[in-house]
Amino acid sequence: GDPETQVVLPLLTSDPLDLLLACAEGNLDRVQVRWETKNYVGIVMVSGGYPGRYQTGFEISGLNRNGLDEGGPEDTMVFHAGTKLGAGGLSSPPLTAGGRVLTVVGGGETIELARARAYRRLEQISFDGARWRRDIGSAANQGAAQATG
Repeated sequence: GDPETQVVLPLLTSDPLDLLLACAEGNLDRVQVRWETKNYVGIVMVSGGYPGRYQTGFEISGLNRNGLDEGGPEDTMVFHAGTKLGAGGLSSPPLTAGGRVLTVVGGGETIELARARAYRRLEQISFDGARWRRDIGSAANQGAAQATG
């Protein structure tokens, strides 16, 4: 799914276009895939009521530059999922349009730092009914992930 990909792709230091072209041409074995050795934590912000019934059309505040989050805090990214343009297009804040609205990703040398950055950025973003898990990247959650392989 998207949240899983959104914490893996930032680790890729190879040019994605080179990888896609090599894949399309059947030459992927000739391309070196390079990865960064960092940690990333992603937290999904969902609409109130998700995964059941939820309302949409709420204004999302706290995003930078046309809702794209360009120039956000160090080592953070915001990925849009259930969003749409507001009435003013790119000059107005985006609106909620689905259950999984945004994924906020933080990076760092340790999982703890990545987690802190992600939650710090998440706290700056808001929309009516916003919900998210508070245990992502926690010691208890990491132990569960290791136990299940």
